[in-house]
Amino acid sequence: MEIFKKKPDHFPFFFKHILKAALAETDGEFSLHEQTVLLLFLDHCFNSLEVDLIRSQVQQLISLPMWMGLQAARLELELKKTPKLRKFWNLIKKNDEKMDPEAREHVVSSSISLVLTSFVSFHYD
Repeated sequence: MEIFKKKPDHFPFFFKHILKAALAETDGEFSLHEQTVLLLFLDHCFNSLEVDLIRSQVQQLISLPMWMGLQAARLELELKKTPKLRKFWNLIKKNDEKMDPEAREHVVSSSISLVLTSFVSFHYD
């Protein structure tokens, strides 16, 4: 991660390629070990939202629509339990407002489901 702190403009490109590789539908393109490494990297990213560089990429996958799907009371409960989460919620809303409508419509959150489904089916085939 240190390399991306020195050159943060390279991380979005890297992250998108990792995601694309994790979603690769070509059978045999990646071994089980390689798929596991890709999935672990994505898992670490999703668990490192406190890092601005990572959050800006991950938020495009799990942005506002996912949060807006929560009932208002449940959302408020989650935000109250973790004050830091409210800060991220506000950042997500702010960045989502800046996003162009076409990008907002492009639902990438289903990609995560595809990654997991692909991984599990590869593992059990």
